[in-house]
Amino acid sequence: MADYQIPIEYFVNAQAVTPQRTLTPLKLSTIAVFTDESPVIEQTEPYTIVRTQTAAVQTYGTNSETAAQTGIIFSQQPNILINNGYVIIAPYNNITTEASAGTLTTADLSANLAGLLAVTDGDLNISVNGTAQQITGITFAEASDLAGIAEVLNGEIDGVTVTAQDNQLIFTSELTGADSTVTISAFTGGTGTDLFGAAYLNGAAAVSTAGADASYTQETLSAAINRLRQYIYFEGVLTTRNVSDSEFSAASMTVQAQKNMVMPLPRSNVSALTGIFAQTANSSNTKNLLYLTGDSEENAAYNARMFAAAYLSRALAVNYNGSNTTLTMNLKDLAGIAADTQISETILSQCETAGADCYPSVEGLAKVVSFAQGGQYFDEITNQIWLVNTIQRDVFNVLAAAGGKIAQTDPALEIITKAIRTVCRQGVTNGMIAPGEWNGTPAFGDYDDFLRNISEFGYYIYHQSVTEQSQTERANRQAPVYQIAVKLAGAVHRANVIITIEA
Repeated sequence: MADYQIPIEYFVNAQAVTPQRTLTPLKLSTIAVFTDESPVIEQTEPYTIVRTQTAAVQTYGTNSETAAQTGIIFSQQPNILINNGYVIIAPYNNITTEASAGTLTTADLSANLAGLLAVTDGDLNISVNGTAQQITGITFAEASDLAGIAEVLNGEIDGVTVTAQDNQLIFTSELTGADSTVTISAFTGGTGTDLFGAAYLNGAAAVSTAGADASYTQETLSAAINRLRQYIYFEGVLTTRNVSDSEFSAASMTVQAQKNMVMPLPRSNVSALTGIFAQTANSSNTKNLLYLTGDSEENAAYNARMFAAAYLSRALAVNYNGSNTTLTMNLKDLAGIAADTQISETILSQCETAGADCYPSVEGLAKVVSFAQGGQYFDEITNQIWLVNTIQRDVFNVLAAAGGKIAQTDPALEIITKAIRTVCRQGVTNGMIAPGEWNGTPAFGDYDDFLRNISEFGYYIYHQSVTEQSQTERANRQAPVYQIAVKLAGAVHRANVIITIEA
């Protein structure tokens, strides 16, 4: 009888449990540059990620605006690299259609084949590209099928190629474009067999299709944004195209709908202050930017796009895991951008009304002057993107990481509250949130707790007790609604100083 060993699992069963998969943080400080320029190195992917200007130069060339914008982005101090950001270069998906030729396609001629082959003195009235050709004495005596008939007609008609396909004859003009046409009509005054007849080419049933000119269809910025976001997330949007007001307006609506995306709207003309800027005034995720300096309209528009690239890189240069890292764009320096000396006090006042940021000379210093647009400054929008998406992902990860479940009890729900509290505390650390007095919208939860938490910590987190939930919510395994109030730290943009002097 063989010896038998009792396995240890009989007494102790140990298994390794791997962590549940969770979401990574949203990749902030990433900028997509949409370009119409052709790469010098063929690209097959919908985008290219670069972390240096050198990489952009290698792909798009030294003199490309794509490389210039990328260089401006990485020239800022600090820039998006401080938050592990990068640039995503995405070519527009523009479509070029070649010019087509006009055609004439007969109906099915299988029932007419015998009659056609018997023709020895045919007449044909055909017009090619608007020029009529009246041909007589056509004979198909040497032909044995429809392909043979096509071969005979090829030798008789100028400017047309005739082919046989699927029991039909196809007359194709040798010219392409909108002027390319082929038509046939009845032959009047002839003595031979009129091939237009129903028993022959059946011209009345033939279909004539005019040619078309070559066309170029540009993908809109809005369509490009929607297409690229299916492949990769990006926070900021730039373009090398001199986008029209209507195209920017549509793109602004697209960006606004994403909620976690921002786009500068650069303009190089004062009329934008009461035009496109007024249209996008309440689109908080679009930031209106005015830059007027340039040797020509084209150069000024180019400079405005460079200003937008520098501005966005500096604005997104925030590592939210740091201490006191959030910023305001007001009075910031932008590397590589000259002061816009066309900004007067009058225009500056108009910028304030329109909520447009600009880059004037302040006693010789080039500085960003930032205004609220639709009641919010640009840094408030980018900070909200971080806060909302970090809380959203961290709460999801709490649910996803649970090896078993989170019980529907108040003590168990504390794990969700803790995740939210951790994000809010980091908001205080990075300078987005600060303790203060609540002066705005009505409070919720316990009124005294609300005011105390805002005053002491800068935030308040509340949820209804599980015992107060409706049975429907409990049956659907829905946690009570979490309500969060935060007091923004704000920023100082201006100061008034009164000096009292006594002799």
